[in-house]
Formats: sequence, structure tokens, C-alpha cells
Amino acid sequence: MQTAHNLIFDKIEAETANNDKWVNEQNRLISETQTGLTSLQDCMKVYDFTQQFLAGGLGLDGPPGGALVDEENNGQEPLIGEANEQADNLSFIAGTILAIEGDRLKKLVFRVTQGKAACYFS
Repeated sequence: MQTAHNLIFDKIEAETANNDKWVNEQNRLISETQTGLTSLQDCMKVYDFTQQFLAGGLGLDGPPGGALVDEENNGQEPLIGEANEQADNLSFIAGTILAIEGDRLKKLVFRVTQGKAACYFS
């Protein structure tokens, strides 16, 4: 038969183990939250860059007419067409890669798209 003294210690030990599990779970959740926030901050940087790029804030916008033109032919022929034409497709993709992979990606995109795509890194 256990004495009252031993019962109290058993109760304290059980409560301590339970609290330890709770603290470990909270530490895990905090770590996951920090990882998620870092990921969201990275996504926000990409979003902000894309927003600036599409608004022409980085000096990469085309001529005032709305179409990109072929500079080699003195701007006479549009490369993509007017903005209201449905047959052509102009899209922007933003993301993050390792800085050392930038040149490799530029070459890959150029070759795969047969020169119809450009990469911009900042």
C-alpha cells in the first residue's frame, strides 16, 4: 500500500510529464510557424517584385503603345502584338532560385522557348 507521501509525488511526476509534453508540442508549433512565416516573407518579396515588374516600376516596360517591338527592325514590327489581341500570350512568372543557378536558367529558358522568353534576376 502506498503512503500519502508517495501518492503526492506520483501525482506531481505525472503532471510534470504532461506539462513537458505540452511544452514540447508548443515548441514544435512555434518552429513550424517560424518556418511558415519565413516562407510567406519570401513569397511576399516575389509578389512585390512581380507587382513592380508588371507596373513597369523596374524600367522593363515596353513602349507606350502597349506592344513590345522588334528593336532590330527599328521598332516597325511588334513582337507580341497589341495588348487587346487574344492570339498572342504574354505572361510573367516569378519565383526564387539559387543565385548561382541564374545563368544556367537563362540559357535553359532561352533554348527551350527558342528565344521567345527572357529572364530577369534581382
